[in-house]
Amino acid sequence: MIDVAQTSMAAGAACAIAQVTGVNDNMSQSHYHDYFELYFLDSGERYHLMDDKLFKLQAGDCILFPPQTMHRSYGDQDIAFSRAVLYFRPETITSAELLHKLLHSQVVYRPDSQELHQLRRIIYAMEEEQNSHLDCHDECMQSLLNLIMVQLLRMNQESTGILRRLAEECPVINGKEIFTVQKKTFHRLTDSQESMDFFKSRKIYLRMLRDAGIGGSIRYITVFCMGGQIDLFSVK
Repeated sequence: MIDVAQTSMAAGAACAIAQVTGVNDNMSQSHYHDYFELYFLDSGERYHLMDDKLFKLQAGDCILFPPQTMHRSYGDQDIAFSRAVLYFRPETITSAELLHKLLHSQVVYRPDSQELHQLRRIIYAMEEEQNSHLDCHDECMQSLLNLIMVQLLRMNQESTGILRRLAEECPVINGKEIFTVQKKTFHRLTDSQESMDFFKSRKIYLRMLRDAGIGGSIRYITVFCMGGQIDLFSVK
């Protein structure tokens, strides 16, 4: 999928927005930018990996990636989605306090119905302005951008993330016991070598997740927790 907004940023734009509809459009590797990225999911479902957190976005949700933040996006097989991405440079934010809050954002923003309606209106207005050649074009784009950011910070926020939640719910005692994901006991192994051998098999682990009813939709998951470490792999 060609990201025309990113092309505009590479050409020196202060901010750029683009809306795309797709299916099975999955990133295989994480990446980062030297500017902000606001990802607004208009319809469908998507997963977003941000540093050590995995978030699941539902239609209407937003997630903000500050500069230099590793991230990637993907979805379940054959699930169509529509999204808008808004890229902007830090200097386009007119308030130092607002910029500080945005730079430390690692959450999913979930608007209520009224907030979602207002957000869509501003996004559509920004897309129209981007394609116009009217007077005060840059000032209008910057004003709409800052309005979106203010509205964003007023929305409900989810900060836990799937991976962080799994890590908290998968305790390890003395580096030898592996058990419980989402409070479901899969298997208890008291010998560390046996544990290592057991969890080398992805199929066994995925079967356990599937049987517990949580593995079908998680495509990027924790394999095991040994001594506080979390190994990750992408499910093919």
